[in-house]
Amino acid sequence: MDASDPKRVIADGYDRMGEDFSVWNAARPREGRRWFLGEVLARMPEGYSVLELGCGPGSDAAALSSGRPYVGVDLSPVQLAIARRRVPNATFVVGDLASIAFRPASFDAVVAFYLFNHVPSAEVAPAFEAASVWLRPGGRLFLGGLPTTADEDRVDEWLDVPMFFAGVQGEPYGRACGMRGSRSSSRTSDTRSRNPGA
Repeated sequence: MDASDPKRVIADGYDRMGEDFSVWNAARPREGRRWFLGEVLARMPEGYSVLELGCGPGSDAAALSSGRPYVGVDLSPVQLAIARRRVPNATFVVGDLASIAFRPASFDAVVAFYLFNHVPSAEVAPAFEAASVWLRPGGRLFLGGLPTTADEDRVDEWLDVPMFFAGVQGEPYGRACGMRGSRSSSRTSDTRSRNPGA
């Protein structure tokens, strides 16, 4: 399978994995993810409205939605079905980052843990721009797990399914983060919205 239809590759792969993805994820070292989640939660007071992109099976939805209006978006209907069982009071939507629409200034925070590992290089800048539009003035964009492989976008075998992975050809993240005025560390980027009035 090639990378000509990455969204289909991603959705089919995670659909096929089903619960196995959660089992694999739970067995991985958790320190980095706990650190990132803690950093995010420390910056989101109760009542903040949160959009999580690439929420998968809702691994962090319970924490992110505690005391906050929450919407989780993912390409995989199977993973979202798992998320709904885990966090029944949250809102989950099947959607593609490149085409899903929310009203401008709808959220106080946009969060993505490992989503950008699966975002084609050509769609990185538009994704940042969309997130900026969805954020309220002064809102925050939290990114973790950005790809670091100096490679082209590609499809590899992963967890027994074909999976699309993004490379970093052309440094799409440096350009996109620079446009948004990011402050970043090696693990996270916390980018303030530049909507008018921020």
